[in-house]
Amino acid sequence: MSSPVSAHMGLLSLEPWDCVWRRNQHMSSQLLEQGIVERITFVEPADWAPVEIGQPEVGITTVRPRLKIPKRAGGLRLLGSSLRRGALRDIDLLWINDAPLGRWVVRPGQRAFYDVTDDWRESKSPERLCRRLVAAENWLSTRTVTVVCSQELASRWSQRYGLQPAIVPNGVDLRVWRDVVPVNMPGDGPHVGYVGTLHAERLDVALVVELARSGSSI
Repeated sequence: MSSPVSAHMGLLSLEPWDCVWRRNQHMSSQLLEQGIVERITFVEPADWAPVEIGQPEVGITTVRPRLKIPKRAGGLRLLGSSLRRGALRDIDLLWINDAPLGRWVVRPGQRAFYDVTDDWRESKSPERLCRRLVAAENWLSTRTVTVVCSQELASRWSQRYGLQPAIVPNGVDLRVWRDVVPVNMPGDGPHVGYVGTLHAERLDVALVVELARSGSSI
C-alpha cells in the first residue's frame, strides 16, 4: 500500500458522531479503510458541557470541545485557538465542515479544505449567524482548496469568488443496499420511510406530522 496522503487528519464537523451514520462518518471510515489517512480527529459541535473524548472506531478519535464564552463574544476564536494548541496541534490536513469555526483553526501554511455541504447562507437562520458564515466563507475562499458536493454549489462559488471548486458527487454504500431485507408493512399503503436525522432546514416536520395524522392517502 502506498503512503497515506495524510498521517493525521482533523475534521471540524457540523454534526456529532452518533448512531445515525451520515456523510462525515461514512467518509471518515472509508478514508481509513482505503489507507488514505492513518488517523482522524473528529471534532464535534461544541457546547457548554465538559470536554468529551471517544473512540468509536480504530483510528478515529472524537472530541466534543467546550464552548467557554458565547460565540458573539469571541467564543469561536477562543475555541479555535484551543483546538490548534490541543486536539489538532499535530494534524497534517484540516477538513472543514464548520466554516465559522474553521477560519479560527487554520494555521498559516496549513493544508486545509472547506467541504461546502450546503449553501447555509440561504437558510432561515438569524441575520447575525448569516453574517458570521459569510465572513468565514469570504476568509476561507482565499486560504483553502474548496470541495463541494454539487454542480449548483460549484456554480455559486464560481460566481461569488471566481473559483472553480472540485466537485464531489453524492454516493451510496452499495453493500448496505445489496444486503437489505424487504419488510412487509401492515395496513394500506403507500408507506413512506425515512432514515436519518430530522432537520427543520431541509424537512417540513409540521407537514409530515399533519400528513401522518390525517390518515389520507398520498
